Amino acid sequence: MKIIRNSLSFVTVIISLLIISCREKTEVKKVADLKKNIETKIEVEFKFPDTIYRNKSYKGEIKYSGVLDTVTTNVMEEKDGINRYIIYSFIKTNNLNYSLNQLRKMKLDTVGAIDNHTIPFYDIKFTEVGTYYLYGIINDHVTIDTNKISKPTNRVRIIENEARASHKIVVINK
Repeated sequence: MKIIRNSLSFVTVIISLLIISCREKTEVKKVADLKKNIETKIEVEFKFPDTIYRNKSYKGEIKYSGVLDTVTTNVMEEKDGINRYIIYSFIKTNNLNYSLNQLRKMKLDTVGAIDNHTIPFYDIKFTEVGTYYLYGIINDHVTIDTNKISKPTNRVRIIENEARASHKIVVINK
């Protein structure tokens, strides 16, 4: 009887270890699949005129759709341990030949989303006639505090998605 009980305990431990190790591999695979989907599921539409007048101030917005809506649609408001923010950091330029690293090092104007689909921007003005671009990076960022969702694990998950976004503008005299 004692041998059977010890064998049963041993088998239970082995099965538990297998289940735990399989669960970790599945979680890693799901994260990898999510990262793959993030890279391909971004839609950006500028609601801003293509032609504007020199020295006149304009406002506009970006309509944005990203895969992180599947995690939460709340922006700038923590709910159930999940917090999300979306920002657009940009420059006014006549050159689109910047890498992401170069853009990150520049002094950029930054605006934040008011909901999960709208990033407004204000006071866009050009003083010279020519062809320009609003050019920058949209950063969609989610933090998940696992302590507030399930058993305390002292872990915070961070999912971040970056994409370039640009809009061509022709500036003319009035």
